[in-house]
Amino acid sequence: MGGLVIDIYVEFLYRLVLGLLKRHRSNNWPRAEAEVMSSQCPQATYGCDVAEIYYKYRINAELYVGIHEKGFVSNTSGTDYADKLPTGRKIIVRVEPEDPSVSILQDEDQPKAALAVALHEA
Repeated sequence: MGGLVIDIYVEFLYRLVLGLLKRHRSNNWPRAEAEVMSSQCPQATYGCDVAEIYYKYRINAELYVGIHEKGFVSNTSGTDYADKLPTGRKIIVRVEPEDPSVSILQDEDQPKAALAVALHEA
């Protein structure tokens, strides 16, 4: 059982570091409006729970789809985070200028009210 608890924290830290690197890389990318298609945080059987936010956006009339995955040590925190981004919610994503199929959702770009509780609990 001790190994399973360690797995949760190892995956959580891996996802945290990877997210920080992606966020740093995309800081100067242009922003675009997107719409949440679905959000959930399924219970993990091993490792940390991961909130999944699926979204769509248009660049030059072309439709693109993206996914934002964020790790949580607690399923409750992950579910709360996903609940703050319900289907139909407008969000902001950053889009790679040379390849608009690559995008990233940064919590800092979202309206404060939308994620205030989720960020506080993360």
